Amino acid sequence: MRQPDTFDRDFYRYRFDHPYFGYVKVENDSCAPFYMLTNNDDLVAQHYFWYGKNGYERASVREWIRMSRQASVVFDVGAHTGLFSLLACRCNLSTNAVVAFEPTSRASARIYENLIANALVERVAVETLAISDSDGAVSLMHYEDHYQIGTGASFVGLENDGRTKRTEECRTTSIDAYAARRGLVPDLVKIDIEGAETHALRGARDLLARRSASFLIEVIPSTIDAVVGHLDGYDVFLVEDGDNAVRRYDGGPIAHYTNLVAHPRR
Repeated sequence: MRQPDTFDRDFYRYRFDHPYFGYVKVENDSCAPFYMLTNNDDLVAQHYFWYGKNGYERASVREWIRMSRQASVVFDVGAHTGLFSLLACRCNLSTNAVVAFEPTSRASARIYENLIANALVERVAVETLAISDSDGAVSLMHYEDHYQIGTGASFVGLENDGRTKRTEECRTTSIDAYAARRGLVPDLVKIDIEGAETHALRGARDLLARRSASFLIEVIPSTIDAVVGHLDGYDVFLVEDGDNAVRRYDGGPIAHYTNLVAHPRR
């Protein structure tokens, strides 16, 4: 079986040459299945359509499921169309709260569609907010046209500068500020915000100081050192989805977007 690969050019060609509109059954090991809607516009759902079971970021999803099984309050920062929020709900029926933060209007609307399809509306709070280091507003840059729910929209533009096709204004808050307002202290946080991960961690100083939450954080070559610098007191692991492996991160460069897992050091 061909291995899932976000950068596989054949995958991109096939999904546009042979479009699919409808619901996709999402199956992963150690997690109950669920459904995600795609109008040939959701990269994540289409991974499962084309690759089948465990069809998206195999190692990252496996680590997320393992951590979600022990989590009580989950923050999904940069939720896109809701995969990781849905996973958290489906693999742990006793999770008290899941909050999906997604600033783009189309993606946050699709989260609701996916929650409705799986009867999970009451279990996930959808916040159309960008997570940064303070309350305010930013201009979100989109690098794909209106036909796609882009996975790379960013308010910092580190990796895609010069390719902006449109912008979208959105409000921001910080993890600490939101947690204080809601009276929620997450014990599991996913951060996938396209180069703004250091902003999010600056706004999570109180949470990081507690050393009570585990993290799954997407990093890029230009942010990995700064991200690891925020994780003092944590054991940090590099997730290698292409090799379906996780190894301790001891420094050094990375080639492209990848995920880190961080656990409080005991």
